[in-house]
Amino acid sequence: MRAGLELRLGQQLRLSPQLRQALKLLQMSQAELEIELREQVESNPVLDLGDGEAEGGADEDAGGPGAEIGGTVATVDSGAGDAGTDTGGSEDAYDGELDYSPEPGEGDWGTGGGGGDAEGDPVDWAAAPADDLAGHLLWQLRLSPASDSDRAIAVALIESLEPDGYLRVDLEDIQATLAPDLVVSVAEIEAVRHRLQRFDPVGVASRDLRDCLLVQLDALPDREDPVAVAARRLVDAHLEKLPRTERAQLARLAECDETTLAAALDLIRSLDPKPGGRLDASAPEYVQPDVYAVREQGRWRVALPGDQGHQLRINRDYLRMAREAGREARSYLRGCLQEARWLMRALEQRQDTLYRVASAIVRAQEAFLEQGPQAMRPLMLKDIAAELDIHESTVSRTVARKYLHTPRGVYELRHFFSTGYAGGEDGDAAATAVRALIGELIAAEDPARPLSDQALAGLLKQRGLNVARRTVAKYREQLRLAPSHERRRAG
Repeated sequence: MRAGLELRLGQQLRLSPQLRQALKLLQMSQAELEIELREQVESNPVLDLGDGEAEGGADEDAGGPGAEIGGTVATVDSGAGDAGTDTGGSEDAYDGELDYSPEPGEGDWGTGGGGGDAEGDPVDWAAAPADDLAGHLLWQLRLSPASDSDRAIAVALIESLEPDGYLRVDLEDIQATLAPDLVVSVAEIEAVRHRLQRFDPVGVASRDLRDCLLVQLDALPDREDPVAVAARRLVDAHLEKLPRTERAQLARLAECDETTLAAALDLIRSLDPKPGGRLDASAPEYVQPDVYAVREQGRWRVALPGDQGHQLRINRDYLRMAREAGREARSYLRGCLQEARWLMRALEQRQDTLYRVASAIVRAQEAFLEQGPQAMRPLMLKDIAAELDIHESTVSRTVARKYLHTPRGVYELRHFFSTGYAGGEDGDAAATAVRALIGELIAAEDPARPLSDQALAGLLKQRGLNVARRTVAKYREQLRLAPSHERRRAG
């Protein structure tokens, strides 16, 4: 082996900083774009977010695109081809009472001493309830008198709960988690679990659906009411029979008349099968539309947001400073001015591309806007790319994390892209339309004789849609609809 020099000639594709910036802006949502523009304005003294006043304004020295970019409402007839936008862009306190009353023979919650706070009322030191299930339960635990041992067990149980509120961990595992610092029996853990079940929301820490519903029934003010007694008897011994048993037989099982039975069934339906679900720790996500589809004079048009806060302007004061300042300051300001021009061009191109892609989507899915999900047509990224003569990746970046506001609601742009099935009453149907049609058929079925997946596939075939039974089952699950044997309801 020996060292040597070797000369090679090759080609390598690299993205320029300007192109990188254009691609970055293209795949941003409206909310992300707002943040990005404000950060750019803070870092570049030449840029301003204009408010329509004369202070911003364009200047001949600014060059490049117009002074106001991205703040114009651009509308175009959805029937038009490649009409440009107005931007002229480029092509390319828990107030309820806590009920901790123990079950008969199970002892007291605070047995063993050490309950509460040694320095006073626990209400004085308890923090406000958290938004998530664990935090809400721990807050209640701090407010309740309990021994150190029971408190440690309760914390371990709370930390083991599923998001829906159920405890699916074996009690032996909880016992092993507490050891060797705390040695307790399974019976002690079970006793604490019963206390937790009566925390708010009632039914948490249950082992199964039957356990959860029984706890909620036991917590009713009048447990001896005939309706509550019948409901408890049905849940305790015949829960699995409820969906597929005739009412006359259910009345015999519940030992009541049909009027009481009907009230008992309504009571059972009013219970919460997933008590932890309403305490979701995830923050709500607010969607800000990036494009609007509006119908004017019988034709669909596309509009971009017209927020005046998005008007990027070149600050004239800094332009004058660039002409009058010294060499070093002039060089810095000219660099800032060049970056501002690149940003404004990239923003203009983003708006133009978004407008063109959204217009093409609206043209392709006019039937959806007119008739609803059942009329959704098959659409692929390559279809839009071919129509606009741009690359598929450009279409993909354009529709990413962006939403279209329609009279039927706000939809992600990707929602309008779907594979299709040949046939149908009005030509090919998108998978979205087939899914909506399945939901429509199930909603109209006889509750006493619900449609099986095979029957649904047969009805779709009658409409010219050849959908396999397994695909029907998949779409039904995506709609969060139970299978037919669970949907069956006695008449």
